[in-house]
Amino acid sequence: MAIIEKQRLCGGTFFTLLLQARKPRTGIRQRYMSAKDGLSEPEMLIALAKIVLPDFSAPLDSMEATIKGNAFDYKSCKNAGGTYFPFGDSAAIQAFEARIRNDYRSALISMSDLIDAFIDVGGSIKKDERLVRALVELVCLDDSIDHEQAFYINESGVPSKKTDFFTMSELSFQPFLLGVFHYAVCRTEGNTIGQETFDAWCPSQGGGQRIYTATLGENLSRPLHLSCCGLTAPVDEAEITDSNFNEGVAEPNEQAASGNVPPSGAQQIVNNHPAFFNINVTGNHNSFFNQVDTVIIQNGERKDER
Repeated sequence: MAIIEKQRLCGGTFFTLLLQARKPRTGIRQRYMSAKDGLSEPEMLIALAKIVLPDFSAPLDSMEATIKGNAFDYKSCKNAGGTYFPFGDSAAIQAFEARIRNDYRSALISMSDLIDAFIDVGGSIKKDERLVRALVELVCLDDSIDHEQAFYINESGVPSKKTDFFTMSELSFQPFLLGVFHYAVCRTEGNTIGQETFDAWCPSQGGGQRIYTATLGENLSRPLHLSCCGLTAPVDEAEITDSNFNEGVAEPNEQAASGNVPPSGAQQIVNNHPAFFNINVTGNHNSFFNQVDTVIIQNGERKDER
């Protein structure tokens, strides 16, 4: 792709690139006969809206035509997606900013859910890798982004700077997408900043479907190693107390008698209390400790030998 003067990262250009990484869709005939595949542009944009606003409501069936138009306007950077989508709502954007800073793990799980539902990960075409390379190159080319700008692209929630995009070689897929999406949606210039970029990527077809023809990411010469982080739903620690945790937990003697003793060298962390027990076991037949010559519990007061 010939490099145009203005390459801009915003919600619409992020969405345009994300669509290139969609899972394979069903045929037009099947979709016409109401065999929906759940991968339409409006459905994907609704999933992004729920990352911004978790309680975002799904539209009524009667709104289908309107939502489809809103999704195209957002993708083409004409506006912020109309009044239905929250991308132009300052209160919703402020809430998203707070979610990233105060509840990052929850937002990361939401992005992971979107990836599972919509993105072709690990396929032979390597759409996920192409998407990441395109976004890295776009951030590097966008001269309207300050080099010290923070991007929350790390699983830890600790931000990186734009300058890191010029040298990064290892990144985690879900946090990377979340961090770039967060910046794209929340930047103060708004979504229309990317209209010239979209027009260059998806040239007008005189009223026909506008196809992405750019090759963003292919100009990135350095290798990028992409990994995926393992995510689980957060546990409500308020529901776990010392009393109900200890309920049903055997004392050390009872554990030894039942054979439920941690393996050699194991460390235990109980209910976030930093008590560590290093257990060394010697003797024969130790798969279920049928015969134990010596059990030594370090950092505890008891040492038993047989």
